[in-house]
Amino acid sequence: AEARKAAELMAQAKAEAEARKAAKLKATAEAAAKDQAQAKAKAQAQVKAEAEARKAAELMAQAKEAHEAAKLKARAEAEAKLRAELEAREKAEAEAWAKKKAQAQAKMEARLKTLAKKRDKAEIRADARKRIKAALDEEARAALKGEAQAQFNMAVRYSLGRGVPVNLAEAAKLYRQAAQQGHAAAQYELATLLDMGQGVEQDLAAAAGWYRKAAEQGHPGAQFAMGALLESGQGLGEGLGKGMKRDPKAAAEWYRKAAEQGHATAPYRLGLLYASGGGLPRDDGETLKWYRMAADRGVPEAQ
Repeated sequence: AEARKAAELMAQAKAEAEARKAAKLKATAEAAAKDQAQAKAKAQAQVKAEAEARKAAELMAQAKEAHEAAKLKARAEAEAKLRAELEAREKAEAEAWAKKKAQAQAKMEARLKTLAKKRDKAEIRADARKRIKAALDEEARAALKGEAQAQFNMAVRYSLGRGVPVNLAEAAKLYRQAAQQGHAAAQYELATLLDMGQGVEQDLAAAAGWYRKAAEQGHPGAQFAMGALLESGQGLGEGLGKGMKRDPKAAAEWYRKAAEQGHATAPYRLGLLYASGGGLPRDDGETLKWYRMAADRGVPEAQ
């Protein structure tokens, strides 16, 4: 009986030992499984975080590209608008000049027609040639003496071919001589030739300088040109003083001065500045005022 009891106790002890060992193995396995699950979850979280970071970086890059594209588009549109405005200004001035020239020609033709009723055509032509030659000789002599007005008059003749062949180089030379003596109209015409590169090598800085000299003497065309230069920033630099940049506010003042002297296009440009708020406080009342003035002077865009 004691032997059986001892055997039972030994069997029981062995079973308990094996149970403890099995429990320990189970706990170890569960801990390992837990560690593995935690490692897997951590790896998945890291992968997810990296994917989200890549996606965020891609979104930021796309946003940056969109922003740059919008800036480029806005800049291109602004440049296109400025070019269109400058082309419109040049067209308007060219049309005004052609109209003025046509009116002068019509006036001369009317005068010749009146004279034709009194004398025959041969006498009229001979008399006209005689008077033109006399006027040319007198103006040429005065120009050689250094008279600014005579130099200007001769320059106009060479520019338009009045009594002499068209010679823009000679016109530019005479305009310069008169301009250097302070003749405002000559300064403006010289600036125009330098601006367009006609008869002289194109020099925007020099043109700006002569525009300014004429504008400061109250020449409305030069004042308008100064406004256009300061609005666009083209031709600035040595001609207007080092360090000067695009200045819509100063441009508005020059446009205002030209408009007050009857320049047709200047009030339209001033109205545009007030309408866009480009350098000036946006003001619908001022916009309407200057547009109406330009429209009354026959500017199609203002109408």
